[in-house]
Amino acid sequence: MKHFLYIFATMFLCTTLLACAKGRDGKLTSFEYRHDNGMVYGAGKSFSARLSEDGTCIEIKIEKDLQVMTRTADLSFMDKLDAIISQYKMKKYKDYYKPVFEVLDGDTWGLSFGYSSGKRYESRGYVASPKNAREAIGAIENLFLEK
Repeated sequence: MKHFLYIFATMFLCTTLLACAKGRDGKLTSFEYRHDNGMVYGAGKSFSARLSEDGTCIEIKIEKDLQVMTRTADLSFMDKLDAIISQYKMKKYKDYYKPVFEVLDGDTWGLSFGYSSGKRYESRGYVASPKNAREAIGAIENLFLEK
């Protein structure tokens, strides 16, 4: 009987620790991405999503080609966004990406997102980005522009 209790307690502890480790950041509560073109005025874009103050919906803001669109979405939006963050391993992005050679008037970008635990992730770059950035930001842009 002692062995059974020992095995059960060990399994319970391992399961609990794994569950806590997986969700240690909590729920995604905010996300911001911006991209600015140094050569062309108004050619930048930005996407942001934030949990509303009453916690009932997601407030979305899209700025693209000098136009601003705002809308709300249900809470599942943040789960979809968090799935993209995980798929492209965006939590592992470096703090800053810089070009190999000095460039004038190049593109800049910035990314930040936060969780209910208080944990924040930030990354930015000037004429350089992670290898998968184009695909990751494309997936995020598609999600933001879904109706």
